[in-house]
Amino acid sequence: MKKLSLLAASIVIGLTGCGGDGEESGSSSASFTLTAFDGYLSNAIVFIDSNDDSSWSRGETILGLTNQAGQLSLATRPEGVIAVQTLTPNGVVQQRLVSDHPEYEGIYTIDTDRPAQPMQQEVVLKTTASSNVVSPLTDWIVIAMESGQSEQQAIESLTTALGKPVSPFDNYLSGNTTDSELHKLAQILTETKANNDIAQYKQNRDAVVTKAQDLVDTIISDPNLDVDNSHYIPTIEIALDNTLSSKSNHLIVVNQHVAGAVQQTLSSLMINDSFSGVTIPLTKSIDGIDTELFQDADQTGSIVPSLANSAELSAKGLNAVIVAGALEITPNGTSLVSGEYQINLQASDLDSGGNLVTHGQALFPVTIQAASNNQLPIADDKVSQSLQGQITADWSFQVGTPVSNMTLDISNLFNDPEGDKLKFGTRPRLSYHYLERGIDVAYSADFSTLTLSGTPTGTASDGTMSIDVQDHFHGYGEWTTVELKLPDITQ
Repeated sequence: MKKLSLLAASIVIGLTGCGGDGEESGSSSASFTLTAFDGYLSNAIVFIDSNDDSSWSRGETILGLTNQAGQLSLATRPEGVIAVQTLTPNGVVQQRLVSDHPEYEGIYTIDTDRPAQPMQQEVVLKTTASSNVVSPLTDWIVIAMESGQSEQQAIESLTTALGKPVSPFDNYLSGNTTDSELHKLAQILTETKANNDIAQYKQNRDAVVTKAQDLVDTIISDPNLDVDNSHYIPTIEIALDNTLSSKSNHLIVVNQHVAGAVQQTLSSLMINDSFSGVTIPLTKSIDGIDTELFQDADQTGSIVPSLANSAELSAKGLNAVIVAGALEITPNGTSLVSGEYQINLQASDLDSGGNLVTHGQALFPVTIQAASNNQLPIADDKVSQSLQGQITADWSFQVGTPVSNMTLDISNLFNDPEGDKLKFGTRPRLSYHYLERGIDVAYSADFSTLTLSGTPTGTASDGTMSIDVQDHFHGYGEWTTVELKLPDITQ
């Protein structure tokens, strides 16, 4: 039995990057380093898109998370189509990921073009077997190859669509291959793919990239626009009849200096039973100018954010509201729930016509340290040993043989010292390499049992199954975990 700080683990993973099966990014033994960019993509999942649906799905191999330079290093290049999945706070893919792997709670992708905020949309970019970079341009090449073209034919198609030769596998952000025009083209492609149906994007790839290049040319020729302005990204809309149109849009941006001042105040707080409240300005004087947290060149006047997770914070014992351009946090009279949380401020991103595009977010970690002596649930070592014995004696996995009669009674595995109601994770956690080989696991409706299912598709060893539990006095980052060893999957 072990107590696991899940949010802390997520932060460590996010800062360092990690390789699959324990390989650490940047290891001296690494012989393959992948770099993902639109701008550099930090904390993006690198995975094998085995079902070619351009989205991470349960069971697909996760190779690791990119580091702050958008890189992931591995000992060898894996087989299959390498893809990069961006994560957004509480996005569809992030929730799917956390349901299997709660250690990814709180992980979201940052595009270093806008380093103070999470990406606004989930999107997947792929690359070819010959490339060690992933970008919107390599993704375009892969899409062309999926239609039956060779890699060279796809490059020629891209050259034709753009009306000029390009090197889609170059890093256009640094070194001798730096290219502001390609960077802008890539930004437009990313936003367009994220905002349209994937099938339509693929079907219209030639017209889309030609339209994107036209938009880049317009930016270059307009003296009022700057191709190096990473916040100005016009997007292309694909209608149901496959006609294309475009919108002019400056992305809403979180000011780094204002965000840093807000976080500094939050980090200095002792939110415990003696906490009486705090008011934190969401503006900061920069070079004598009052600067707001959110900025959008398409909007005039003040941008007042909203609090996206006030109900969640209220359940943990805090009231948080926006009043007169400041964040007010006070205790609400209920018991504080210890844990690591986030304050999620949100503001609308409007295009030049005043239409809603999406929402920008600013996330600020905050810690609650309740003085309560309430303890986490405790695992019964005798029960966990008995369960491990049952697995060792009775369970076996064989490729091609459906899993059957693999149910564990966990009703007596945990007890809470104060008699609090147990709160389990969404589902037990299986090792990645067992999930990807077709094995699944779920709790019963009352969490008294868990049952494995599926049919193994390949051999594997050293698998584990983890059961996480807490009570309502404890929050993110505070769990009691029992880890059980699984038998090898044999041929």
